Amino acid sequence: NLGKAFLQVGRYAEAIEASRRGLDIQPQLERAHYNIGTAYMHQELFELAAAHFRRALEIKPDLLPALNNLGNTHQEQGEWRQALAAYRRALAIQEHASIHHNMGNTFLEAGYPDSARSSFRRALQLDPDLREAHKGLAKACRAEDLLQSTVEVLTQALGRWPQDRTFLLMRGDALAALGREDEAMTSYRRAGRSVEEIGLQLGAEALKRGNWQEARTHFERALAGRVEVSALNGLGTALLELGEVEKALDAFRRAARMEPEDAAAFAHTGRAYLKYGRPLEAVAALERATALDRQSGRLRALLAQGLEQMGKLDEAAAAYSKAIELAPESGEYYHNLGYLYYRRGAWLEAENMFGKAIERNPRQAEAHFNLGGLYLDRKRFKQAVASYKAALKLRPEYADAWINLASAHLQLGQNEQVVIAYKRALELTLDSALRKRVERQLEALKAVGED
Repeated sequence: NLGKAFLQVGRYAEAIEASRRGLDIQPQLERAHYNIGTAYMHQELFELAAAHFRRALEIKPDLLPALNNLGNTHQEQGEWRQALAAYRRALAIQEHASIHHNMGNTFLEAGYPDSARSSFRRALQLDPDLREAHKGLAKACRAEDLLQSTVEVLTQALGRWPQDRTFLLMRGDALAALGREDEAMTSYRRAGRSVEEIGLQLGAEALKRGNWQEARTHFERALAGRVEVSALNGLGTALLELGEVEKALDAFRRAARMEPEDAAAFAHTGRAYLKYGRPLEAVAALERATALDRQSGRLRALLAQGLEQMGKLDEAAAAYSKAIELAPESGEYYHNLGYLYYRRGAWLEAENMFGKAIERNPRQAEAHFNLGGLYLDRKRFKQAVASYKAALKLRPEYADAWINLASAHLQLGQNEQVVIAYKRALELTLDSALRKRVERQLEALKAVGED
């Protein structure tokens, strides 16, 4: 009980010490293990936390809080399947709105917004006043680009909490994405946003939608009132996408001069140089950005791309590894490191990284495709077929995957499947040389069949 009391006031080291003393007296005290696990979880020592939650569950398998926190621990580490398994075990014991909400968050982070919506809706059926579930449901709808549904969810939430600034801002964003800018501005004003802030918000929303000219207009209007770094960075991003590279770089430089300790402007500058094949300048800008923001996995990954373009593969691998350390839930970073290993012929390391990428985000078609390429190179043709099929399930228009799938089937002597895959590839846009090669392969197969 003393450990629990320390836990409730955030004195985690003392909670662990008191709970350990309880275990010295009674080793089978499952609540002590739960306390220790929860303290470690709050300290972000997730592996230690998981170990104590599992020990608590060995003693008392139906300890609901331990199952829920075990799921939370896996979720924090980007281990979506294990998190969902823990939550399902908890729900099999007793339904709780908070557990359905946690499942919704996990599905959302794993890239399954449809399943997330189902979980959040169930949470709200059990507890309509669970504010975070309203927010999660709106995010899930937005992730699927169900903009009208997003607005409806947020309007209902605002019926309960009319002055909730987060809901007002999210509703404004959804309305802006629908092109209903007047309504969006009303929502932003209710949230207390100034004219310049509204311009920034509308510009940011236009960037998300890929409306570069509209974004440019909003950011230029925002800058007409008061020059802000975020507006300059937004304007630079829009200009870069419009192909006005020097103007974009000028906007980023102005932002860096205004706030030389702000990593964002240097990050944008680095991204611009990367996009236009100038890795030396990109690395210089990104090294400055990572020095200013040492906790950003995204910046480390961008730096790794620049180093990779320069041919500094060892340094690039180290930067990707650091990105993974800082953001272990990001499947993209595992994939990029895996592809780097693949290029270097480090097959086992590449396979391991691709597997971790897919575990964290099963919807990464590129990760499935590159894993298929690794299997094809290593003559593991059945596994190559499975990987290419997984990529094509996500991206049916993936021409290279159809062609490589045909190659894997060919090695397995499955000529009918080869023909099907090649024909599907020919239905897609191919460059003339590749199209001729596929047509020759089909002709050769036809000739073999006639013989």
